Amino acid sequence: MPFYYNAADSRNSARDFILITIYTDKYKIKGEISVRTGVRLTDHINTETTGKFIALRNAKIYIHANDELIRECDFMNVNLDNILFLHPDHGA
Repeated sequence: MPFYYNAADSRNSARDFILITIYTDKYKIKGEISVRTGVRLTDHINTETTGKFIALRNAKIYIHANDELIRECDFMNVNLDNILFLHPDHGA
């Protein structure tokens, strides 16, 4: 199944996927987030995200304490309230 971000919203026709790492208090999550072409990750998170979740594709979840991979999934939502910080991976 293809990954669509808010497919009903026509502003989202041109998209880029950015590799990111998200940190919560217990987990490190690596995956790809869809942002409109030309929009910075920070601007996407602060102004374009509506609701309580951000969508990731090709997600890998690690235990933060020991970097043990515990789960992989094609798609997941992450609750914004649980994010301590995140950063782009730039292909890492």
